[in-house]
Amino acid sequence: MGGIRIEDLAPEIQAIIGSQAWDGACPTDQPVCQVDSRVTAQLSGGDPVPSEQVRPWRIVNASAGDLIMSPGGPDGLIGGLLSQLDFAQVYSHMAMMVADEVELRHATASADRVNQFYDGSILGIEKAPTDGIREDQLRYQWPGTVTQSVEQAFLSWRDHPIERDAEGEPVKDANDVTVPLPGFGFLDTETGSSYLIDAMSFRPVFRDGEDGP
Repeated sequence: MGGIRIEDLAPEIQAIIGSQAWDGACPTDQPVCQVDSRVTAQLSGGDPVPSEQVRPWRIVNASAGDLIMSPGGPDGLIGGLLSQLDFAQVYSHMAMMVADEVELRHATASADRVNQFYDGSILGIEKAPTDGIREDQLRYQWPGTVTQSVEQAFLSWRDHPIERDAEGEPVKDANDVTVPLPGFGFLDTETGSSYLIDAMSFRPVFRDGEDGP
């Protein structure tokens, strides 16, 4: 049996030959690797030498399918509700890893977006839910399921990366919504605004227990 020639491979496989791939790229970034076992990502000692790359932020012991649970405190809306159950729940949010170490998926809602659907106002000037909130927006929360890198989820929670003007004040759009930094916002086509999704919490929460805090 003769050697394998590049001409023997399918066109979509030929297209990735010689390209760079990060650790774990097959079969996520290069799914054809799974289709044709003759093509794999390998360390190269050839010319040119692969350039240095910054590895993405990661949770080193998290594999695809693992659950990441966030503690819920009494100061948060959902955490406050769950803490009042007879068997108080100590976690208020959860995500699932969808790629080993680097990517997660979770379902959440943006309270800032709900504010856009208030029915009523105060003194006819400031929007307020004096007549309630549009029912469909409460029933079908947005954005629902989102996928974030570990870096995006962590920095969204910790730093709240938003645009700021020369005086350091938050920049707001035509809907009076704070504008997230590029790469951190999720665009809502109905309102036309982008919203920061920072539902994943990575901090400890102090709770009052039977024996004190």
